[in-house]
Amino acid sequence: MNKFNNISKYFYYSLIGLTFLYFLDISWCKWGELMVDTFRDQTVAFKLAQGKVLYKDIYYLFGILPPYCLGLLNRIFGTTLYCSVGLGIFFILSCSILVYRISRIYMDRLFSTVTTLAYLCLCGFNNIMGYGNSNYVLPYSLATAFTITFVLASLYFFIKHATSARPVYIYLWVISQYLMLLSRFDITMPVYAVFIILGTVLYFKEKRPLLLLYLIAPALLAIATYAIYLKIFHNYNDFATSVLRMITFEGKGNDPFALYNLGVMETLYGAVMPYYDLPVKIVRMCNSFVIQTVVIALLFALTRGFVHLKDKCLSNRVYGVISIIACIIGLFFLSRRYGPDIASFSMFHRNILKFIHFQYAGLPFFLIGGIIYGFISLGKDFKRYLSIIVLMSVSLALLTRIFFNVTTFLYGSFFIVPGLICYIMIIKDFIPSIAGYKVQAAENNKYFLISILIYLTILSIPSINDSLFWYKMRTLETRTSSGRFISYDNLKSRQFWQTVEYLKQNTPSDATLVVLPEGLGLNYFSGRDCPMKYDGYRPDVLRSVGEDNILKEFQARPADYIIITQRPCYEYGYPFFGTDFGVKIYDWIISNYVPIKQIGVIPGKDAGFNFGALILKKKQA
Repeated sequence: MNKFNNISKYFYYSLIGLTFLYFLDISWCKWGELMVDTFRDQTVAFKLAQGKVLYKDIYYLFGILPPYCLGLLNRIFGTTLYCSVGLGIFFILSCSILVYRISRIYMDRLFSTVTTLAYLCLCGFNNIMGYGNSNYVLPYSLATAFTITFVLASLYFFIKHATSARPVYIYLWVISQYLMLLSRFDITMPVYAVFIILGTVLYFKEKRPLLLLYLIAPALLAIATYAIYLKIFHNYNDFATSVLRMITFEGKGNDPFALYNLGVMETLYGAVMPYYDLPVKIVRMCNSFVIQTVVIALLFALTRGFVHLKDKCLSNRVYGVISIIACIIGLFFLSRRYGPDIASFSMFHRNILKFIHFQYAGLPFFLIGGIIYGFISLGKDFKRYLSIIVLMSVSLALLTRIFFNVTTFLYGSFFIVPGLICYIMIIKDFIPSIAGYKVQAAENNKYFLISILIYLTILSIPSINDSLFWYKMRTLETRTSSGRFISYDNLKSRQFWQTVEYLKQNTPSDATLVVLPEGLGLNYFSGRDCPMKYDGYRPDVLRSVGEDNILKEFQARPADYIIITQRPCYEYGYPFFGTDFGVKIYDWIISNYVPIKQIGVIPGKDAGFNFGALILKKKQA
């Protein structure tokens, strides 16, 4: 029996490893976006490697740990994309191990493997809708990848301490929480609060010595670290302008999470107007929760009935024929409806949107129900159910930023990760248990679990196929001094690289360049340094720092060249730079710079996401 278990264990490990290698191979050098987000972290790390100071010389919204780690790698290995890629691969491997280990506390190897595969396919190598920043290799925010990794580590160590009382786990939890707080403030504060509250419950129940001190230790260490850092570099005011003011603005007005989640925005005149339809989101959440609950309950009832029918009426041969026919019909349905046929992609594209917004929309309700169920069951097994409450509460705390719009798209591929464990655990164990059933008979259990696997596969295949489709569409390979980058072979990508080549051939190598409102990829690949401290000039930056303050910096340190790009900022509620926001800066640029080259569409004159770059040179005095 032990020999069989060992073989089974290595089979599942191999399955996870092969899936990782497959996605790594098919996505190699196909991560990231040329214009938006991706090269912010690389640029920050490059400046740190040059000796500049975070917050003071570099506008940065998150904690000190991620940029200095990447900056250290750049110092050791040089300024190359492969430093970020190596760090991202480390995150995927670490999160995969942690997801598996947490899942194994509550589930068998099979479903722990399923949960880990779900992380790899839907989060780690996410490329849904072709948005190249949703993966963990070159993510939209390096700090977010750091944070989620340490959240998972904190969960694992806290749960192990709660269930075993071994001191080593609480020490490791303190370290994980400390590193989490050094990575990103805004999404870690609710998570840390959950640990404090439930850790206090554990303390009063079991009277564990020094536990309260350990609970507050991460915050004390983080505060001390930041205080020392800000004191040494005299950059508290800059820290307050970026990090603290960003936290103050989050969740209201122009904050993209307010638009993405709540569906309201502020106009230029302060009025609040609808942006996304919040009632539709709430209805979708309710539909997802109710429909999936009913489906799981029906699957359980049908498998019970099927076993009874098999025992009473069917021979093994007839039963086998029926099973094979059912599998063939199911595979035919999946291949026809969700197959990766590029020729029929338009129909597939419409279907994927429905599934992306359906599968996890009801997850917040599942988590709330799971937390309630955990509290009700505390009397049965206090340690086990408290650990379940911790897992589901942390998962819910992460989802507060996308509560009404939970998907694996965009931000969801990061914030949903611990929720994946809860989701599979709830539909596998909790719903049948709440319905009053106990999956005790081995045969019944087997058929129900097989039906759950099929169900999860049906819901996941569309998203996986969509990611694979978009990876296969990236065929335009460019080799640069910073590394290899494969982008989409379309007009937008070709015009981007055309702009990079123009800058290399027509501007001095030591020329300075500012790209507005966003487009650090042009700085990164052209090798033209940005003399300003900001990574972009989006509405959130202008609001936090103040447009007048930024304009003064432009006037004090005018760049040799400026590029205005076609970068609609719909997620902030203000579409176009120079028209809807940044009007003062735009007017100053037009007065002090002369256009020398136009590539692509005219920025601000096109409502789409086509490439557009207006290159301007500083007027001679």
